[in-house]
Amino acid sequence: MASKISKNQFLQAFSDQWDQEVAIDKEEISEKYNGSAIKWTNFMLAPDGFIDNVVNRINKNLQRKPEWWRIDLVYTSRDSSGTDSQGFNLDLQLLVEHENGDFPEEEMYNLIFFRSPLKVIIFRDYNDDDRGRKTKYGKWLQNKLNEFSEMLKTANAFHSEDQGTQYLFIIWARRNETGPVYWRWATDQSEPLEWRNDT
Repeated sequence: MASKISKNQFLQAFSDQWDQEVAIDKEEISEKYNGSAIKWTNFMLAPDGFIDNVVNRINKNLQRKPEWWRIDLVYTSRDSSGTDSQGFNLDLQLLVEHENGDFPEEEMYNLIFFRSPLKVIIFRDYNDDDRGRKTKYGKWLQNKLNEFSEMLKTANAFHSEDQGTQYLFIIWARRNETGPVYWRWATDQSEPLEWRNDT
């Protein structure tokens, strides 16, 4: 069985990988998040893409399983210690969902239904300018995080999850429509905190 990845390890690796990517080609990254949702998703989830590089910073012995059981990325141990008699690797170490749209709740449900010590959703918030001008966007992120909390409470009322399970929400936004990405994060135990400066 592989050692568990903590939310702090994931956040540090995420931050380090982001710094490396920006240092290599800030303009290309800007093109991806200012371009289509498909380009950004491919940047994040493609084989040997951003998330794979984040995970490899932590543990190179995890095996990538894209769209396994409809989860964007599942990472399992490479050894057979977590494999059942049918050949399914049940030693899920990390689940990652990525959402570019307005309904990250669908991804949250996907994560709730599976067992893993760390579950991560990466999604976007509205730009700071939009949140300042339009009241419906002002509390959008907090409403989503509150909804995630309620979803967990409801699911755990039926079937309790392991108390050691960690949820990590990584949120990207921009100061304005064409500005660079900045990152914030929250957990199922916290308020959103400013995490990254503009790149």
